[in-house]
Amino acid sequence: MAERKLDLFALLGQLDAKDFDAWSNLSEDERKEVSPYILLRWLSGCSDPEQLVNMWHIAAPCIFEFGKKPELALMVLAACTANGRKRYRWQAPKSAPKAASKAVELIALTYKMPTKHAAEVLPMFTDAELLELGEAQGWQKDELKELKR
Repeated sequence: MAERKLDLFALLGQLDAKDFDAWSNLSEDERKEVSPYILLRWLSGCSDPEQLVNMWHIAAPCIFEFGKKPELALMVLAACTANGRKRYRWQAPKSAPKAASKAVELIALTYKMPTKHAAEVLPMFTDAELLELGEAQGWQKDELKELKR
């Protein structure tokens, strides 16, 4: 694995200090490692309400627009920080919704409803009724076997 040149936490400290020249202070190798989106996620991992509002109402909407201009993105991020140095935690993006179970998928398909609603009505069906629905939909033996689980 290649060695990292960019000290992420030093850069976060510069942004906290509202150093609008943070980009010009980076070497060419460090500049290649800068990701405004990753910095946004880190800067959103604090408990300062003012900074959180600034990040999600000012920085987030325009961060992807500055894809070719990371120096402008760093300036916006620096402008959105508030109240000096902070300790940050990584804010992972929300994960994709889990895949629906076969039973929920079957109910949604049969009754033409969203999977969210199908999950809510799932307790109303017995195992036998679900197998009957699967057979009525023309499901194969392997699909019915998976449905039994």
